[in-house]
Amino acid sequence: MFYFNPYAIPPLVAALVIFFLGAYVWSKNIRSLTNLSWFLVCFAMFIWLTADSFIYSTNNSGLAIFFSKIIYVGVTLIPIANIIFSFRISKIRIHHPLLLILVFFYILAIYFTFFSRQIIDGLHQYPWGFYPKAGSWHWLYLILWGFTFFLAPMVIRRRALSLPRKSEERQRLDYAFYAFLAGGVIGPFDFLQKYGIAFYPFGYFAVPLIVAFIALAIQKHNLMEISFVIKRGIVYSCVIGILTGAYLLLVVLIELLFRGFIGYRSIFISLLLTFIIAFLFNPLRNRIQALIDHLFLGKTPEEIAQENKLLRHEVERSERLKAASTLALGLAHEIKNPLTTIKTFSEYLPERSKDEAFIKKFSKMIPAEVERINNIVHRLLDFSKPAPPSFQETNIHSLIKDILEFLSNDFLKHHIRVHESYEDTNLTLRIDPGQIKQVLLNLLLNAIEAMPKGGNLTIKTQKTPTDAFEITITDDGCGIPPQHMKNLFTPFFSTKEGGSGLGLSICHQIIKNHGGTIEVGSKEGKGTEIRIKFSLSKNQV
Repeated sequence: MFYFNPYAIPPLVAALVIFFLGAYVWSKNIRSLTNLSWFLVCFAMFIWLTADSFIYSTNNSGLAIFFSKIIYVGVTLIPIANIIFSFRISKIRIHHPLLLILVFFYILAIYFTFFSRQIIDGLHQYPWGFYPKAGSWHWLYLILWGFTFFLAPMVIRRRALSLPRKSEERQRLDYAFYAFLAGGVIGPFDFLQKYGIAFYPFGYFAVPLIVAFIALAIQKHNLMEISFVIKRGIVYSCVIGILTGAYLLLVVLIELLFRGFIGYRSIFISLLLTFIIAFLFNPLRNRIQALIDHLFLGKTPEEIAQENKLLRHEVERSERLKAASTLALGLAHEIKNPLTTIKTFSEYLPERSKDEAFIKKFSKMIPAEVERINNIVHRLLDFSKPAPPSFQETNIHSLIKDILEFLSNDFLKHHIRVHESYEDTNLTLRIDPGQIKQVLLNLLLNAIEAMPKGGNLTIKTQKTPTDAFEITITDDGCGIPPQHMKNLFTPFFSTKEGGSGLGLSICHQIIKNHGGTIEVGSKEGKGTEIRIKFSLSKNQV
């Protein structure tokens, strides 16, 4: 009853693509009549193309007749849906008498399709499968269909010409006009086979053209008040999917042509020829995809990749500077002490310039205090500038205590009680102290933000049975929703207002560069636990 027919694949793929595009656009604003009218256009095309695919895949003439009638239901609904959509996007009030007259004639057309032989009068048998045969009144149907189909782009064009050439609305309408015009030029070729003209109906290629133009209008000019990043959006994926499907179809059809011309029956030869044809046509596919990327994105993929790389570096630098500013506040009180010493010396020096004991005392203290300030500034600069890891022998517990001291005022301000539990406080690891300090600072700041009304923060270190050193940071804050857990280390994913989404991503990369791991466990409303592990066999000195 049904069998696999490669000719049935392209219309089915096109049907699914345009249906999901229509559903996606409508879902963005269910109450919008414009979005609903576009979904109706897509749904009518879906009916036509799905039935087209089924009629090619059956060897039962009764089923083929049934699917022929379903095809005509979709084909009949397309122009009406086009007209409604064209009036909606043109912001023109629909002339009800005209629409009612057209609907009446199309109801008659559907009636004659199902209950007479004036529109469909049997079937043609072609190499690609069954196809409807035109009845005696089919030419009248063609005139009505052609008039109605081309009425939609004319409505859009008339409205577009009344607007300034470079206006945003004019450009939106131009895309819609070219979409329907392309569909109207290519689509009618599928009627020729109904009159016995035997070439494969390629009218479904009109659907990808309509999809592509409408997708461009959505992406470039916010058509139907929809705007999204096209590279990651459903429309871009749909267009690339159509391109891939058309490429595969081309390969299959050429291989079938070779098989019919040469007459071979070997599966091995078929696979070999298919591979060779695909290889020869691959440069063409790449050129077409590059053109689509340029149309949709305005740049080549290489340019976009370079921009993304620069953007990532810039945001990473911004994150480091943000953390550095927080660290600077903690370092401020360290700088105050040596400055006080220097200030005291400078104030008393005029009076006690001949006091040898005074001079001897401060002559030792001043250079030491200046060096202390210099070290603090260098530490801050080393922390803020991006650089590859500079591994040094570092007492990890001293580093942790430094960070806790820097944040002591924040803990007091937010009524957070800090609990410490350390194992082997003399442990020295080979790490980049600046980068690990950035990680710990970021994680502790996140914990503070998670407890705006206060709470408990626990920092614990221990050696594990697997020869690793583990730092555990636990809070009893708001926790992380389960649906966000899988995206915690994803760049640019953030639930914070104004957040860059790179904080945890950078932490993850730093720990990875140190040969360690970072794991997060959380229960919403109960708190979060973060475990950082370093391999002792690799990092311990």
